[in-house]
Amino acid sequence: MRRRRGCRPGLLVILGLTLACLVFGGLAAGLALVGDVPLYAPRVTHVEPPPGDPTLPTTAFTLTFDQSMDRESVGAAFSILPAVPGSLEWNTGRTEVTFVPAGTGFEPGTQYTLRLYGDARGAMFGRRIARELSRSFFLPPLLVEATPPSGTGGLGAFPE
Repeated sequence: MRRRRGCRPGLLVILGLTLACLVFGGLAAGLALVGDVPLYAPRVTHVEPPPGDPTLPTTAFTLTFDQSMDRESVGAAFSILPAVPGSLEWNTGRTEVTFVPAGTGFEPGTQYTLRLYGDARGAMFGRRIARELSRSFFLPPLLVEATPPSGTGGLGAFPE
């Protein structure tokens, strides 16, 4: 019996698998380089309004992420304490979520804490956020009445 020379079927399978791995690896690297496939855990990149800005009873808070997020997990991980009724509104790319207070909104004279816990996940691979967010803000009390101090009645723009 003579042995036949030429390509062996096992060698063709190995070459085919190698070529497929190179093609798919190149595509995955390309998607990662242009940002379509995130390589890291999601992060909050910006909070609006920034810390120190005045807060009104109806101020909306916007969190901006560096990648698309899973709506349900962010909704479950988001809180404002003491609790305030409101809704979460998303942009089309799911990279920004805005908390819009309902009704009268935040109560003047109250300290609030906005939190995003570590259970918030990215949309593509379900990775948890890299760092939890906690931010406190204070709504100053409303001025009910202002009267001039005693003894200063004639010191206005039009003296008596």
